[in-house]
Amino acid sequence: MPDKNIRLSERQEIFVQELIKGKSQRQAMLTAYPSRKDWKENSIDSAASTLLRNKKVNKRFNDLMEQVRKRETEKTMWTREESIETLRYVIDVNRQDLDRIQDAMEEELVELQAQIDKDPGNAAMYVKAMLKNRRTRRASQVNNKGITDAVAELNKMQGFNEETINMNGVVMFTGEDELED
Repeated sequence: MPDKNIRLSERQEIFVQELIKGKSQRQAMLTAYPSRKDWKENSIDSAASTLLRNKKVNKRFNDLMEQVRKRETEKTMWTREESIETLRYVIDVNRQDLDRIQDAMEEELVELQAQIDKDPGNAAMYVKAMLKNRRTRRASQVNNKGITDAVAELNKMQGFNEETINMNGVVMFTGEDELED
């Protein structure tokens, strides 16, 4: 239901609705303005970008996206902030575990040095025993993977290192006026 303060043309509304559905700006432009199907892709992209920069169109798009996000949050009862908080917790727990392992390893070295100082003749045996124990207690891939997976997820949420384009996001082209068709 359109905002009464924002009156868009029928084609502008179709464009916005298609963006909300997750279509790219180009796809939304072609759905709203099918007569432009013979245009060059750059021209379609430029026109779509210009249309989305239109204050009324942009306001309508942002209002609808806010409604979509609100409905998603209500459905999942999980906010972006809660996701970030949980991922940071995972990172912190794994870091604490890695710190605990590192501290234990340092204590082991101090103990090894004390044993060698007391009985230098058995140094090789003490080192061998320590290495055997260390293999069973070293940082597992779970610790490292927990951190890297959580960081990767946070990066995706923030738009860093994305391999795919978020089709619900706004893409604004700038400088297209200087480009030649």
